[in-house]
Amino acid sequence: MSQFPDLRIVAEIEAIWRDKYAGSNPASLEKTLGFEMASVELHRKNLVPFLDGHGVRHGKRLLDFGSGPGASAAAIAFDLGAEVVGVEPNAGNEVIAPRWSAAYGVSDKTSFHFISDTLHLPFEDESFDFAMASSSLEYIKGDRGPYVREMVRCLKPGGRLIVAGTSNAAWPREVHSQTWTLNWMPNLGPKIRERLGKNPDAERGVTFGEILAAAPDLRFVKGERDELLAFAERVGERAERVPVLGGFVTTAAHRALLAFDRGVTGAVDWPAEAFLPWLNVGFEKVG
Repeated sequence: MSQFPDLRIVAEIEAIWRDKYAGSNPASLEKTLGFEMASVELHRKNLVPFLDGHGVRHGKRLLDFGSGPGASAAAIAFDLGAEVVGVEPNAGNEVIAPRWSAAYGVSDKTSFHFISDTLHLPFEDESFDFAMASSSLEYIKGDRGPYVREMVRCLKPGGRLIVAGTSNAAWPREVHSQTWTLNWMPNLGPKIRERLGKNPDAERGVTFGEILAAAPDLRFVKGERDELLAFAERVGERAERVPVLGGFVTTAAHRALLAFDRGVTGAVDWPAEAFLPWLNVGFEKVG
């Protein structure tokens, strides 16, 4: 029986990353390298259960919009058996993406399109069961609506658009850059970052309403995994340094979120998931 991941290929990937970031600050290099080398396993832990709850399975076809270095595609194909087709504008990832698939033995289940124009995808209408944008929409400058509609075009009726790990602009702090005010006051955020000596060109989050407004033929749908509980567990993990406290915080946070969900859904027809720091939400294509 083959052992995955293939450590020989993993070593090749690490060498490519080290070469790519040669000359960087050593501490920054090791931090980036640590994240990239753990990326497939992180997706297996966090992303795969979310997709599994939305019905991603063997025999299904998933469009991975903004597939990056291919870690998400490898994780999905390996754990769920789905066919994954990645689309990525950064050609610098072309040498790494297929290697992650090879390392996990799923090269036959993944393919990648490295194209600069992701607004016009090279796929037929209604050719995918799922379209996923995982930590990608927030990196699009300006109006993201046309990109959402293009993904929806590729979905079969009844197919699902999955938005995962995406910075939520309804939250005051942009989670990737960890910048306060950037989501709510996009002109002030870059100025604050510049004063702090950071790159002012930081991404701004996406809102739940922005996605629905872009494609009226979408409707929100909950997956089998309780995303409110998943968020509550993350909150609880931060309190685990004190014995017993972590479980108490998780329970209290989950109950509060469920109460908020009942209240807000009745008032504005948005689920509680629409207000968390990052969006993990699914939408079904109707009609």
